[in-house]
This record gives sequence, structure tokens and C-alpha cells, in this order.
Amino acid sequence: MRGSALRLVLVFSAACGALLAPGAFAAEDTTPPRTKLTYPVSQDFVTSREVVVYIRCNEDATAEAGGQLEIGEGRNTGRLILGLTFASRHVERREKVKLRLLVPRATREAAERAIAHGRQVLVKVTVAATDTSGNESGETIAVIRPKP
Repeated sequence: MRGSALRLVLVFSAACGALLAPGAFAAEDTTPPRTKLTYPVSQDFVTSREVVVYIRCNEDATAEAGGQLEIGEGRNTGRLILGLTFASRHVERREKVKLRLLVPRATREAAERAIAHGRQVLVKVTVAATDTSGNESGETIAVIRPKP
């Protein structure tokens, strides 16, 4: 084998930050992140001016949460729906992250009046996560009641 050179070609994979031999490319990530949502089922969001939920993922992801405050019961009985602020945070693998959704003043005042008149008040929070490959998890919904 005189005059010939043995060449080894290495490829740098930006996805995992490692050198790979030819043909050993990393498999594309197609699985969505698994999430675990925890929250106090009863919160004093009128006084604290925020609704708090916690999320944990099995891989690095961006968690996004949105919510609404519902006053009244059923669809045909004059139920009022008011919005909360949107929250987004980066979640490291296995790290528990707090998401704070602020309750706007008009929403707080409406909730305060409804609670004083004995009407049902609920907060529904929807949380989803997207990993670095763009895979999205299913939405998880939290139902939170005001503290008595």
C-alpha cells in the first residue's frame, strides 16, 4: 500500500456536540418531551395577583402557559371568561420550574366581586412544552380554585 494514505473522516455533530464517524449520524429526535405539571389546587390569586404552576420535563424544553379565569357555571348560564397573562420559561432536563401567570386588575376585581356574591370562580391553565428539535408535548390543563 505504498503511496496511499488511510483517511478517516470525522463529522462534527452540532446537535449533540460530539465527533461522529461516517455513517454514525445521530438519529433525529422525534419524541415529544414528557411533562409533569404540579400546582396547588387552591390559590389566593386575588390577593397574590398571580397563579403559579410548576413544570418538569424529561429533556431540555421551552414551557409555555396561558390561562383564563371563568366566573359562573355552564355555558348557557352567563359564564364570564377573562384572560391571564402568558408565561414562558426554559426548562432544563429534570428541573422543576415555576411559571407565574399574572392576573390583570380587571380580572382580579371581577373575581373578587364574584366570590363576594357566592358565584363559582375557576382558573384554567394550559401548559405545553417544545423541545430543542421542535417536538411539542400535549397540552396539560390545571383547574385551580380560589382559597376560601
